[in-house]
Amino acid sequence: MAGEYAYFLLERFPRISDGAGSFFEWVELFPGLRLWWHKETYSDQELLKSCLNDEHYFALRWIELRSRRLNNGYVCELEIIPDETKKFFEEEGLSELMKVEVNVHQLCSLFASFCLLLGGYNNQMRLCGSMNYSWRFITNPENQYPTKIEFETELTNNDRWGGENEIEAMEVESWESISPMIWMAGYTLFSDTSGRYGDFLEFYVVAMQTESGLERNVRFCRCLETLCKGFSGGIGENLRELIPLFLEISDSANRDKMNVSSVEAEEQMLFVQNLIKDAWNIRSKYTHGQTLKDKHHDKCIEVLSEFPGLLYWINRGIIFLSRVPTLEEFEAAREPGCLDWNLHPKWDPVEYDTIENSLYRIDWTYNPQLIEKYKQMGGQKEMSYLEFLKDFGDSELSTN
Repeated sequence: MAGEYAYFLLERFPRISDGAGSFFEWVELFPGLRLWWHKETYSDQELLKSCLNDEHYFALRWIELRSRRLNNGYVCELEIIPDETKKFFEEEGLSELMKVEVNVHQLCSLFASFCLLLGGYNNQMRLCGSMNYSWRFITNPENQYPTKIEFETELTNNDRWGGENEIEAMEVESWESISPMIWMAGYTLFSDTSGRYGDFLEFYVVAMQTESGLERNVRFCRCLETLCKGFSGGIGENLRELIPLFLEISDSANRDKMNVSSVEAEEQMLFVQNLIKDAWNIRSKYTHGQTLKDKHHDKCIEVLSEFPGLLYWINRGIIFLSRVPTLEEFEAAREPGCLDWNLHPKWDPVEYDTIENSLYRIDWTYNPQLIEKYKQMGGQKEMSYLEFLKDFGDSELSTN
């Protein structure tokens, strides 16, 4: 398989029910971005033979253990293949609109958006290491290079291993409600030439990889700063005033849909403003080297417990706005206290059939001969890909 690709093992990621008494073996988050739950096991001899050296063998066993331990015994893997994303944009006529470079880094940022959308599931979710081959192919004798491992997050804080349980499975209904939002996030990310949405997601990842509470607070604040670049005046003041505009409840029509009263919305907006104020005050004292007392550390703990929820709603807001507002939009929203939530995105709504056509996209990579045969027979003009597979051969994932 040629081209750029990456494989990350995940720790503490929920399996997804298929609604028929079992679980999905894999799901597509967005073209070029898939999650796998692998059941394959390998002997020590097989892995020692495939790995570059003993160090990479032990590293592989370590990240395998971390992934299996809280994933019901399965190896959970994030697969990233940018060429699939590019091909999708080309076939859908979106290449001119999606101007942000498609690469592993950007698709990792999209995965971060997905993690934010999971809400309660993302408390201890981690990328625990990356490999140059998928878990199901690491012992393939035709591999061109030895298996290599790179660690993605800290591995020294063993206290966090105590008292944890396997995470609950995600019901298929929850997955189906989140899936269209991930696609909207992908379109927003790759069309955002300002780069602010990507920066927001990148600093979220950096924050979640930071063990120090004070440092994590600094990076959470940085997440907010990336969305409000270029304003004059105090940064903290601008954040308190502008960040709440990303909340859906700032708009009266959204409040009606969500069954939230104006009073409740005002209370939530005030809570967010105070949270940002507290976070920024702690950040300023810490970065300027001022003495922090016990009350500041206590407040930092309190702030950090609320920040993921705030970032969840900000991320939702960006997705439903289908953009990061410009400086002009923010300025126009100051007086009414609301952004324009009715501005039509630059792209047409993603159709359900497009999202469901994941077998077609995975076969771009693993069964290109089937795709070629499908196109020779007229492609989508003649039949759906599922109809083609039913009549002319099931999709089988290649091991080459």
